[in-house]
Amino acid sequence: MNSLSLRRRSRVAGVAALLVAAVPAAGCAAGGGAVNAVSAPPLAGPKQLWPDRLVMPSPSPEPVQPAEQPVRLRGVPGAAAGIRAVNPADVVAADFRAQRPPEDSYEPGAAVVDKIRSCTAGKPDCPLRTPIHQDLTGDGKEELVLAIDASPGTLTLRVYALLDGVVTRILNAVHSPFSVEVAGRDLIVREPVAQGGYEARTVYSWDAGTRTLAQRTSEVRQVPAGTGAPSSTTPAPSSTTQAPSPTTPVPAGSPGARR
Repeated sequence: MNSLSLRRRSRVAGVAALLVAAVPAAGCAAGGGAVNAVSAPPLAGPKQLWPDRLVMPSPSPEPVQPAEQPVRLRGVPGAAAGIRAVNPADVVAADFRAQRPPEDSYEPGAAVVDKIRSCTAGKPDCPLRTPIHQDLTGDGKEELVLAIDASPGTLTLRVYALLDGVVTRILNAVHSPFSVEVAGRDLIVREPVAQGGYEARTVYSWDAGTRTLAQRTSEVRQVPAGTGAPSSTTPAPSSTTQAPSPTTPVPAGSPGARR
C-alpha cells in the first residue's frame, strides 16, 4: 500500500472518531433515547416590575446594631470547678453588679436579684426558672442557660460559658415566648404574633468570632393548622426565626410583649 493510501485511511479514521465522540452529546440521551440537539434556553434572572414607579415608599434604613460582646463575671464562687459548680443565683447577682441596669428596663433589677437569692429556682414563686446545662458552643463543655421572669409578660434569657476559666455571659435577650427550645447547638425562641396561623421564631447560634450566641435567623413563619402559636393581642417588636428539629424543650416563656 502506498503512502497516499495510508494518509487517506488515517484521515478517514480520524473523522470517524470525531463523529462517534459527538453522538452521545448531540444524538442520544443518557438512557439511550434520541434527543433533540437544540440547546436549552438560558435561565432568566429577576425582572423588576414597574421599574419607573416605586411600589411603596422606601423605608428609612435602620441603624446597624453592634454585635453583642461577651461579659466576663469575675469572682463567681465555684467557677474553678466548672460551670455546674456555680450557684445560678450568684451568677445573676454578679451579672447585675457588672451592668447595673436602670429600674425601668426589662433587665432583672435589684429587687428581682434579691428575690432570686432567697428563693428556690424553678419554684412558682421564684423569678429564676430551672437552670439548664447544655453544650451550645460545640466545645464539648456545658453552658448555663438561665431564664428569669424579670417583668410581667417578658422573659430574660441568658447563657453563660466558662471561657478561659471565667464565667462569661454569651447571650442576653428579652423575649415574650410561648416556647424556648434547644436543637443541637441552637437556642430557639418561639413567640406569638397577632395574625393567626403564624409564629415568630428566633434562633441563636454560637459565633466563634464574637464568642457569643449571635442571632442567626429571624422571621415570621406560617405553621400547620392545629400546631401553631397562640395569637398575641399585643404584638411586640420582636425578631424571630425558624427552629430546626428535633427539639429538646427548655422550660421557659409565656406570651406577652417583647422588647
